[in-house]
Amino acid sequence: MYSVIFKDIILEIDDDDNKSMNTLKVYCRNQNIPEEEINYFKRKYRQKSPVWWYTKEIFLYGMLNRGLRSLDMEAMIKLGFFIRHLHIQLEELHQEQSASFKKSFIVYRGQGLSQQDFQDLRNSKGGLLSFNNFLSTSKKQNVATSFVQDTLSRNPDIVGVMFIMTIDPSKISTSITPFAMIDEHSALPQEQEILFTMHTVFRIVEITQTPSNSRLWEVQLTITDESDPQLAGLTNRIKEEIDGRGWYRMGKLMLKVGHFDQAEELYNELLKGASDDSDRAFIYHQLGWLKVDQGKYPEAIKFYEKALEIDRKTLP
Repeated sequence: MYSVIFKDIILEIDDDDNKSMNTLKVYCRNQNIPEEEINYFKRKYRQKSPVWWYTKEIFLYGMLNRGLRSLDMEAMIKLGFFIRHLHIQLEELHQEQSASFKKSFIVYRGQGLSQQDFQDLRNSKGGLLSFNNFLSTSKKQNVATSFVQDTLSRNPDIVGVMFIMTIDPSKISTSITPFAMIDEHSALPQEQEILFTMHTVFRIVEITQTPSNSRLWEVQLTITDESDPQLAGLTNRIKEEIDGRGWYRMGKLMLKVGHFDQAEELYNELLKGASDDSDRAFIYHQLGWLKVDQGKYPEAIKFYEKALEIDRKTLP
């Protein structure tokens, strides 16, 4: 369950906000985002809250959630500052609303899944499920039902899933898994929307087909976090093997879990901004390790030689 560690790493990175905003602006231009939309975001960013921007119908929502789902390292680096700002606001709102979260409650989320993703979900009953993006839910079941029914009507090949999530605040650390009611802060207020931070983890309790619609299934979930013995066992083992700082630690995580393409993408991005020879040597060494894991030994040798060349020049 590396997603918990992914969240830890991205939240500990403290990039300069102004520099990050300028870098994001260049990235958005390369993604063919309209110039007026980019300039509006940069000019007005400090005037609105992160939740407002997240719910605003501009490029940000789609770019962020696509990046989180696919582990697009380039997008993650560019959007890291916003991810941290949004997580922090959810923490603050949760503290303000703590009186509303004394007891267990239920929230709902309607979603369409591919046949393969749904089968993977069924096979994971009793196990853990992590939502890689920021998770939007509602306390009103009819809101989620309407969404999933609309999704089913437009996509005949998918499976409709109604996630029914039991939230017991006493079972989790809200600094790790903050959530909050966001209607008063949203650019598009919905009915009793509760937003959870990225990579919120649940245990899959039950999966049942609805009697009224063979394409719609109900999935019972209960929230959990690193206090869960199974999750703690999985994450602690990986944490012990992943040291370093910031984005360099993220690269090690990607290598550890076998996401070689994402690791290579990340290291290439870090190489562009490497400020000294020791950082460049380390990145070349990691790229060499990556190529060894892929069985691409000639490429690995080239990267190791580059790292060695730098070390020879810089070491006393």
